[in-house]
Amino acid sequence: GLADHLSGKLKQALAYYQEAMRLLKDSGDLYQLGLVRWDSGRVLQESGHLEQAMSQFEQALVVLREAQAHRATALVEASLSTSQAEDGQLGSSSLSFKRAATVLKQPSDPIGTTLCQLYEAQLQLAQAGRVGPNKGPALRAKAMDTYRSMRESGVKSARANGRPVEVRLLLRLLRRRIKQASG
Repeated sequence: GLADHLSGKLKQALAYYQEAMRLLKDSGDLYQLGLVRWDSGRVLQESGHLEQAMSQFEQALVVLREAQAHRATALVEASLSTSQAEDGQLGSSSLSFKRAATVLKQPSDPIGTTLCQLYEAQLQLAQAGRVGPNKGPALRAKAMDTYRSMRESGVKSARANGRPVEVRLLLRLLRRRIKQASG
């Protein structure tokens, strides 16, 4: 599923993730089940199915909390926050993001900090269309600056040893969101 997700074949990725969830439910591997639910939610979010995406994220949170997977839980919480913002639930989105950022933004975790910045840029785009003409353009500009900065630093890291998959997925999603906000 991940290879299809990375290449933009979202229907195919979702089918693989659904099959993986079916198999993992019986295995008892809560951590993997939570991650696959998260991946499924991200595909649904990218496809514009926000209600279904949020449902998958919430189910992933339950499973990952039970597995005591704190960093993975924070990443899912950040994904949930972007779906909530896109759905107009700005208050819930803000709370979800704050919980995620508390775990992800750590000096000892540069990848977590990068991911948090990319999620924050998605939130800025989602909020830009809902806060009115005075604040919207500034939020869009901040999101665009984050995207450009991350893309440039990602090019450097890709030359060195490759960009983490999560960063690649978030950059692609952010690029799509910027195009949607611009057009």
